[in-house]
Amino acid sequence: MSVFIVSLLASYLFGLIQFQNILVFFGVKANLLLALGIAYGILEENWLRRILLTFSITGIISFYIIPDGTLFIFAAGILLGFALIDYLPWAKEINGTVAIILITLALNLDAVSIIRISIASIINVGSFLAIYKLIKYIDGKLNPYRYL
Repeated sequence: MSVFIVSLLASYLFGLIQFQNILVFFGVKANLLLALGIAYGILEENWLRRILLTFSITGIISFYIIPDGTLFIFAAGILLGFALIDYLPWAKEINGTVAIILITLALNLDAVSIIRISIASIINVGSFLAIYKLIKYIDGKLNPYRYL
């Protein structure tokens, strides 16, 4: 339960950071909410909590942008990412990385430049790994016997 609460609070903070253009690299913004959603999917196996966090994240995004097809692709991508995490045969971190790359490609289908999509994928994977380690560390401090 602590992972859910930490991720829910982090989603509001990351939403503010993401839409204030603080983390822009080579003209590409880091998609922190995507990285948070997939990182949460690795640490939490309860599908109901996963879906609640996905709705929370898409609700945060809808405050900043006009809801359109991209928001639907984002939410469906995160839910598909949860399925990839659970059912691909590799380690969960690798499955999460594959999910981040596929969702980034789906969200940037209208981008003309392959370099721009590659930079976005690298930034999102880096954000995902950093957020995953941070949430796992915080949860380990709150629940010291969970990962033994």
